[in-house]
Parts: sequence; structure tokens; C-alpha cells
Amino acid sequence: MSGALKTRDLQRDPRFALHGPPVLLSTETKPTGPGDAKISGRANPETDRDRIKQMLTARGMDADAFTDSHFFTAGIEEAVLTQLEGPTMTITLWRPGHPLHHTTRT
Repeated sequence: MSGALKTRDLQRDPRFALHGPPVLLSTETKPTGPGDAKISGRANPETDRDRIKQMLTARGMDADAFTDSHFFTAGIEEAVLTQLEGPTMTITLWRPGHPLHHTTRT
């Protein structure tokens, strides 16, 4: 959306974090319990109009309807999954170039 406040925020400070409940869509996997999922990183401005058009078209959108909009790609720097099972909290941390790190607290 042209002139969006979030665009100005990201242009000033590109750091972001997205939080949500952990949800598994596969019926073959045990559903996760209560907890939190978070990805964080930096929003990188995307100015290549051909790439933007390709991304929008792949999602069934008309790129010409977004000529005044700003676009960003997400540079993911960290993903954290926090799960609660009874009195136990398990935190799984991922960072690029590092193995998964698990911490358990009771």
C-alpha cells in the first residue's frame, strides 16, 4: 500500500519480528501444544520491477495494480519455536549457518 506507515518504519529501521501460534498443517505430525513461533531479521527493499512482477504474478496478482507500492524481501536471521507441554517449556532456536539449539526449562 502506497504511503503505509509500516513502509516508513522499515525504511528507517529494517529490523522486524513476526510472532504467531505454532500450527502444523500436516495430519501425519502430532500437533504442537501451546506456545509461540517467531521469525526475525531484516526487511530488504526490493526495487527490481521485473522480480516484483514475477512474485506478484506467481500469486495471481496484477503487478500493474501495485506500481506505487514498496516491496521488501525478508532476510531471516533467526527463528524461535517455544512450546509448552505441562510444566516443561522447550525452546528451539535456528540461525543461518548454525545447528538447531534446544533448551528445556521446567
